Amino acid sequence: MTGLTSIDLRGMPMDPRHELLFRTLFGLQPGEAMAVVNDHDPSGLSVRLAAEYPGRFTWTWLEQGPVDWRFRIDRSAEAALTA
Repeated sequence: MTGLTSIDLRGMPMDPRHELLFRTLFGLQPGEAMAVVNDHDPSGLSVRLAAEYPGRFTWTWLEQGPVDWRFRIDRSAEAALTA
């Protein structure tokens, strides 16, 4: 891994929250990762990433509520990404 970006989405309105998350996610270079803290369960995002970008990202739970949800998304060093 070459880098780790951290973002905190708690308290942000939904539209800017999603924009920041995806802009950061798709800005990751191969081998980089992002750590995210959220104020609600983002399980739908992990399902979406697995379905739309199979093998390109790895999701790791760091904390699963009940107040904060923390997770890490790693971009595969091997997989090319087309957004």
